[in-house]
Amino acid sequence: MALDKFDALCRDVVDLILSPDRPGFAILREQYVCSIVRDVEFTGVGFFLNYEVPVELPCAIPRNFTIGGFNADLDGVSHGVGFELFVRDGKIAFLEGFTYDEGWPDHITRYELENPYE
Repeated sequence: MALDKFDALCRDVVDLILSPDRPGFAILREQYVCSIVRDVEFTGVGFFLNYEVPVELPCAIPRNFTIGGFNADLDGVSHGVGFELFVRDGKIAFLEGFTYDEGWPDHITRYELENPYE
C-alpha cells in the first residue's frame, strides 16, 4: 500500500469527525492531537488505524462509542468509502476505513470528503 495521500486522508477524516462543538468533543480533540499512530492494519477492503493516547489525558464519557456516517469519494473506487472513529475505555482507539463491495485502492491520488454535519 502506497501511503501517498493516505496519511492526509486519515488526518482530514478525523479532523472532520471531531470538528463539531459538541459535548465531549474537546476531550477527543485533545486526545487526537496528543496521540500517536501505533499501527495500521490493511484488510484488503479497508483498514484499521490504531492510536495510542497518553494515559494522563482525560477520558471521554460515555467510555465506549463509535462516531460514524462519514464518507468520501476516492479515485479508483466506484462506490466510495466510509469511516468510523471508535472510542474505547474513554480514549480514541482506532479509525476504520472501508469500501462498499470492492478492494481498497493501492494508491490514493484524489479524495473528496462528504460532510454529514452540513
